[in-house]
Amino acid sequence: MGNTGFRQAETPSTSSPRRPAFVLGITGLILGFVGLARFNRREATNGGVQLKLTQTSPAKPAGPATSFGDGTYEVGVDVVAGRYKTQGPTDDLFKNCYWQRTKDDSGQFRSIIANGNTQGPGSVTIKAGEFFQTSGGCNWAKQ
Repeated sequence: MGNTGFRQAETPSTSSPRRPAFVLGITGLILGFVGLARFNRREATNGGVQLKLTQTSPAKPAGPATSFGDGTYEVGVDVVAGRYKTQGPTDDLFKNCYWQRTKDDSGQFRSIIANGNTQGPGSVTIKAGEFFQTSGGCNWAKQ
């Protein structure tokens, strides 16, 4: 069996150094994070146009609400005093909406001024200084 003109393929060395590519990748990743941190702290320029990055917080409501759903509210602080109406519960599973007016938010039975249940349209008048609590899926709107 002589020389057939074919060369035997060289087997690659299993100990080839791959560290330089790995080190370059990690270095690039670190420099990318550093660049992002710098970008967030400084003003950026793009083609002569200066951009300023600022972080804003969401706008707060202008004052007490005039419509609301389930929860406990301080009248005059969280919601406006007055007469409120509901069309009834929006949940098909529980067709009952509970509401109560209380003189404080202690949760004590003796603090209840008035309460009720509605399975359809209803209304209630709440006064400043009271607390109003509702549950059952009703949406209340000031009239």
